[in-house]
Amino acid sequence: MRVSLFFDGNNFFRALESAAAGVELDYEALAAWLVEAAGGPDARLGAATWYTGVSEHPGLERFLGGLEQRRGFFAVRLPVGRRQWRCPSCGEEHEQRAEKQVDTRIVADMIGLAHAGAFERAVLLSGDEDLVPALDAVHATGRAVLVASWGGAGLSPTLRARAWGHLDLLASVERFSTGRARGVELDDAQVLASLCAAVAWFDERGGYLSRWYFENRWTVEGVDLAVGPARARAVDRLLARGEVELVEVEVNGRRVPALRPRGVGSAAEGSR
Repeated sequence: MRVSLFFDGNNFFRALESAAAGVELDYEALAAWLVEAAGGPDARLGAATWYTGVSEHPGLERFLGGLEQRRGFFAVRLPVGRRQWRCPSCGEEHEQRAEKQVDTRIVADMIGLAHAGAFERAVLLSGDEDLVPALDAVHATGRAVLVASWGGAGLSPTLRARAWGHLDLLASVERFSTGRARGVELDDAQVLASLCAAVAWFDERGGYLSRWYFENRWTVEGVDLAVGPARARAVDRLLARGEVELVEVEVNGRRVPALRPRGVGSAAEGSR
């Protein structure tokens, strides 16, 4: 039985950082574990494909280049959208980035390869509900798709319900971790720039940026600025230095805390 693996790179790293921050993975061992868990001891790897938006960050390209040196691993690099914006705090021009086409490409490849008979089973390493159509289409061919997640972190209940089965990476992480710590501290300047972009985005829509949402969901900076505990620690540092503040905004008659660069107001605050 051939088992193919489909990694939604950014989604995979976000969940890893949330559930097992600092764990360094042995990707060949991970692939071997996934193949056996999905197809049994006689199963073999069809292909392991990593999908991600292109970034100028040298660390990402080093990672992808190293991944492609492993047997059966491939990387698909897709465009990253760009938008110029002016920081309301410092007045400087910045570039905001967002991944494009990743979900669409995964869906297209899974369906196409299923119809071509490239695998009997597939494992999707993502929790994104937008990928549900791929599972439905592959299942219609008589093949099965399982989803793998880090203890359920970031896993859409709808995706889980439509999958053939679920593989819990966190429960068996010792089988495919190197035992070494992975550096996870983020650059505070990049985190501040991302926070400014998030505040500007919500201000344009009359909303506010909660700390939880910024630390766990705001992802326009891509894989190089993973959400989760490392981002929370960066926010703590920015708060301690006074570069960022928590302010109260009124939402539906109650006051809630919102993150902002120091000294920058918003329409939401003005409604108090």
